[in-house]
This record gives sequence, C-alpha cells and structure tokens, in this order.
Amino acid sequence: MKIYNNKKTLFYKLKKNCKHDWLDYTEHKFLDKLKSGDLPIKKFRKYLLQDYLFLQEFLKILSLSCYTSDNYTDMNRSIDFIISIKNEIKLHVKFCKKWNISINKLKSIKPLKQNKDYTNYVLEVGKKGSILDLFVCLAPCIIGYGEIGARLSKLKNWKKVDIVIG
Repeated sequence: MKIYNNKKTLFYKLKKNCKHDWLDYTEHKFLDKLKSGDLPIKKFRKYLLQDYLFLQEFLKILSLSCYTSDNYTDMNRSIDFIISIKNEIKLHVKFCKKWNISINKLKSIKPLKQNKDYTNYVLEVGKKGSILDLFVCLAPCIIGYGEIGARLSKLKNWKKVDIVIG
C-alpha cells in the first residue's frame, strides 16, 4: 500500500483534498458486499459484463496514448500497458466462463451510460490533449482499482468470498 499512501505524490495530495469522494469510490457498498459474500449474483454478473466492455475501451484509450506519444519511452510504456490489458481480457473471459457467461454473451451486451460516458470522455481528452492529459483522466481508475485490489488481497478470507459468491 506504500504506493497508494505515499505523501510525496501529487495523487496522494489530490486524494487527501477530496477524501470523502475518494473513499466513496474505493470503499463502495458493492465492494463491501463482495467482501462479505452478500453481493447478489445478478449484480456481480452485471459488473463482469460491463467490465469486459470497459477493458475493450481501455485498449482503445491506451492505443491512443501510444499514437500520441512524443517519444519512444512513452510509446513503450503504452505498449506494455496494452499488452497487460490484453492479458487481463483473456483472464476476464476465462473468469466469465466460470460464471456461465459465454463469449457470445460478452460480445452482445451494450454498455451502461456511465461506462460509455467515462470512456468517451477519456478518449475525447486524449484526442484533444496530451498523453499526460489522457493519463490524468485515467489515474483515478488505475490507481483506484490498484488500491482496491491491494486492500482486498490482504483480506484473510478473500479466497473464501469467491466460493461464497460462486
């Protein structure tokens, strides 16, 4: 968690200045219910479907970051990120199979407004601005999910939660 609570970073200062909003985002009721095993399966499946769409849009955003890179280092970072999301999509599809969600189902779903609004916003910022602008828009998502994952990974009964929901 050191990376998420490093007081020297700009992001830490930004989080501190909007602490309530950040906690609403990273300690959402969805996560509480997921941790406790009380999340309705229907809601979890809905999340899996929307996350699949989000990951595809994320690839487009990262491709744009590669295209708009001014130097080889930034381009390589974007490419590495693209490869990691490509691998995450493969894992996501395998995980969805365990929940009886077929690839055909994944391909046929429509994004929720919130999902589409966020990814469209980031794409527009990326088209009009710099690579820095694009990653500033992605920072809450990237850092927030990382922070959530780091916190969940420390739970003693986390593996049991998966069994309870499944």
